[in-house]
Amino acid sequence: MSRRTTAKKPFIWLISISLVGVALVISIVAQAVSTAALPAPAAQSLALDPALRSLVVVAPGASVAGLAPGFIQVDLVSGTLPTTLVQGVVRTDVDCTPDMQGVSHCRNLVEYADARVEIRHHHKMMEEPCLSPTEAVNLMSADTYVALQSVSN
Repeated sequence: MSRRTTAKKPFIWLISISLVGVALVISIVAQAVSTAALPAPAAQSLALDPALRSLVVVAPGASVAGLAPGFIQVDLVSGTLPTTLVQGVVRTDVDCTPDMQGVSHCRNLVEYADARVEIRHHHKMMEEPCLSPTEAVNLMSADTYVALQSVSN
């Protein structure tokens, strides 16, 4: 092997590694740009979807008087409540072990539009099942619920 051929091998390796590195960086940047370019669905007022469970989010310790059948009261743990009725997607369901009275106090993360809210769902498993990850739900604040009820009555 000539000295010239031997000297070219490290140079070829260096160029090959550099090209792979550049391709990797371009791939990562392209993926980040395409993800960032996807707009989040806007929070908008929707009609109540009767096929979905409807969650009314209240402050811990608060309640909605005379909650209509088909609506589920849940406590706000953290996050931002929607200002209108929105459709959300349940992402988590944890801490579901029932207490001594048989009531589960599940924690759920629900995403909607470009926000998320963490809630606590108090329920007896035999009467009402847990919220399931990937389940779509109607999501509203207590004020939105009261406004919807006054319009429908």
